[in-house]
Amino acid sequence: MVLSYLKKISDVFYLGGQYELDDTRIVRIQTGGNLDTNAVPGKNSGVSSALGVAADWDTRDNILYPMHGRYYRVSFMPFLGSFGSHYKFTRLNFDLRQYFPVWGSHVLAYQIYVNLITGEPPFYRMSAFDGPNLMRGYPRRRFRDRDMVAFQAEYRMPLFWRIGVAGFAGAGQVAHRIGDVTIGDMKYSV
Repeated sequence: MVLSYLKKISDVFYLGGQYELDDTRIVRIQTGGNLDTNAVPGKNSGVSSALGVAADWDTRDNILYPMHGRYYRVSFMPFLGSFGSHYKFTRLNFDLRQYFPVWGSHVLAYQIYVNLITGEPPFYRMSAFDGPNLMRGYPRRRFRDRDMVAFQAEYRMPLFWRIGVAGFAGAGQVAHRIGDVTIGDMKYSV
């Protein structure tokens, strides 16, 4: 669960707080698997809870189907025992998007996404490719580690009536440290 309250500071800038709560229960562990044989943080279930800050810069013309503009979100979330978290870690997140009108209703969009985690997060709260939203085509949370960087671009165009088509391409990587990310180890999606 994520709750955000951001106050409008100017026409395009929003600043506020964010609360996250995750109560994960591991109900079955595969015999001989990673959780059974290794000391993995989170293998015994637990609560992750954080109270942090978030800022948005939003110049999009429409939040549901933007044709032009920018959307930048930065958030800092400390997961601490004082917030009820069983795990102590921090997450710094950058989500940068831009939309360009190309011709008529054709739109080129791109996103740069960076997630940085320090401390000892449970394995299920690590950075990961996330199904239909980030690095489409990979199974949800198939690749995970502390830090992640991803870039994706999309070209959208109408076909007829309210039907359209989109082509996309992305490149991303998860690593223990952001400094370990290399071009040669990138995963790609098209």
